[in-house]
Amino acid sequence: MSETKRKCQWCGGETDLPQTYHAMGPLQEKYELLLQDFAKKYGEKWYDKEEEIGKELISDVSFYDQVVSTVSRGIVCADCLDKDDKLFTKFRKQ
Repeated sequence: MSETKRKCQWCGGETDLPQTYHAMGPLQEKYELLLQDFAKKYGEKWYDKEEEIGKELISDVSFYDQVVSTVSRGIVCADCLDKDDKLFTKFRKQ
């Protein structure tokens, strides 16, 4: 890897983009659909419904929610940013 190429922290591919502030991980359609479903079925406090949802699934979805809600400084390639933007527009843009 040359000095101008950096490693994308989301996919591992090479990029020449600089460090920026972004979520610690990309949006994923699977989890966004689960979050939508939980919100419809259980409301805003879906994370309190461990008995109904299941301990392992609620743990996975809660971890995902934390990762995509936490901003940090890092390197993300243009392809990952484009994919993330499309999913953001689809699931989170009001």
